[in-house]
Amino acid sequence: IAYRTDLLSFGFQVKKNYFSFNATEKVDFRFRYPKDFINLIHKGNGALMGEDIHLNFGLNFTHYREYGVGFAREINDKLTLGAKFKYLYGMENIWTEKADVTFYTDPTTFAYTAKANIIIMASGVDDNSFNNFSVSNYAFKKKNTGAGIDLGGVYKHTDKITFSASVIDLGFIRWKEAPTNFQSANPKGEFTYPGIDLNQLLNSDTLNLAEVFQETGDSIAETFKIDTLHHRYTTKLSTQIYFGANYYVTEKSNAGVLFYSQVFDKAIHPGIALSYNQRVGKWLTASASYSIYNRSYNNVGVGLALNAGPVQWYMVSDNVLGAIFPQNTKNLHIHFGINLTFGRKSPD
Repeated sequence: IAYRTDLLSFGFQVKKNYFSFNATEKVDFRFRYPKDFINLIHKGNGALMGEDIHLNFGLNFTHYREYGVGFAREINDKLTLGAKFKYLYGMENIWTEKADVTFYTDPTTFAYTAKANIIIMASGVDDNSFNNFSVSNYAFKKKNTGAGIDLGGVYKHTDKITFSASVIDLGFIRWKEAPTNFQSANPKGEFTYPGIDLNQLLNSDTLNLAEVFQETGDSIAETFKIDTLHHRYTTKLSTQIYFGANYYVTEKSNAGVLFYSQVFDKAIHPGIALSYNQRVGKWLTASASYSIYNRSYNNVGVGLALNAGPVQWYMVSDNVLGAIFPQNTKNLHIHFGINLTFGRKSPD
């Protein structure tokens, strides 16, 4: 889930140069669940005996503000290049740096063996952050700072064909404000539960079931003990890479293809999108798209932009079917807003 809202943004052009500024509130939320967990629920551990079941859950949440200054220049009639330099102000973060958890059922003895090596970083989500809350401190005085950059360019091959490329959100945030680190005290520890020996339990005058469970619980707690530390840490932004081509069918319509990828969880997640844009009359532009991303193949998008003098209203979604069939939806993005434009030429 990604949330973006511009607190303030504007831009202006001076001859062949374009300058822009933005202050944008951003929230990124990702929850990762392993495929083995679904198999465990569906099949049970009896069907997975003799196999390591990986239960590597992950939660990555970041709330930050971006202050950006952008510059783009028309190098010549064919090439335009641009960059945006960004100062980042971190507000809250939860980052699962490591979650190596495995569960194993012995096919001979049926004993259970579990291993866990966990490192979770957090900032701005502890009790002190809420108990000592101050609007001014929260909005402007936290010590979590970072930097980022966006780079991009457009190449006009012919009057009808253009190519584009960009790298977005290449950057980091250092979390210094009351950081809390939760990590396994014994990262190589493992616990094996052989089960309860009923004969020993029934034939013992001193041993009872409550004591057995208490002893087992103490052993689990000792093996998987979590230490709480307070070290500063750094997270990277979820970088996005785009390569696109656009073909102008007529003066009022164009078709495009976009290859893109997003980097998170130390992996590249690619996708592709096809789009068609049509200007209807002088004031209305409509678009349609189809995209494949994150093993999702039913992403049909639509968009509308209405130009009423200096006011431009727009709304676009990459998956309108997601609102109709949410149970089958993996990805859904909706963008809407209002732009104020001055000095823009009226469409023919």
